[in-house]
Amino acid sequence: RRIMLESGAMVSLLADLFPEKGLAPAADTFSLARVDYLQMLHYGTSWMDMMLWQIRIHTHMLGRDRDEKTIARYNHKFTREVEPQLLSRLGQSDYICGHQFSAVDCVMGQNVLWARAYGLCQGNQFADYIARVSKRTAFAKAYADIGDFTLAPPKANAARLAGYFTG
Repeated sequence: RRIMLESGAMVSLLADLFPEKGLAPAADTFSLARVDYLQMLHYGTSWMDMMLWQIRIHTHMLGRDRDEKTIARYNHKFTREVEPQLLSRLGQSDYICGHQFSAVDCVMGQNVLWARAYGLCQGNQFADYIARVSKRTAFAKAYADIGDFTLAPPKANAARLAGYFTG
């Protein structure tokens, strides 16, 4: 038995374990499509995710220890570095790694939704991308309870949670 904590590893493993689902280029042969897929999967689950977490932690979880400069820095980096890269890709195809939905879109769809909640990724191309991703049955099931979601943690838990996050 093994416990996995890293979402990128989980997504990659599941896509490779079920090749018939067509969520990843084949892992057993070299291809530029596989290189691009892995690059974007790891970009989404590391760099992009880290920036969004910094924005979230400093906006909603650290209370008086929040750092406005950190929020501004990652908003700026996200707007100047992440959004143009994603827009370029979405300008060429319907999904992040081409014309077919892939496991990368499981990660990036979530990240774009998250970014939009913080005022990022507001353009029409991002809205259209989310509209395409959200038409998937699995997406609808995963987000069935989104109506109850709020960005800020419940006040009763905010102080306790702040102790876990140092930014």
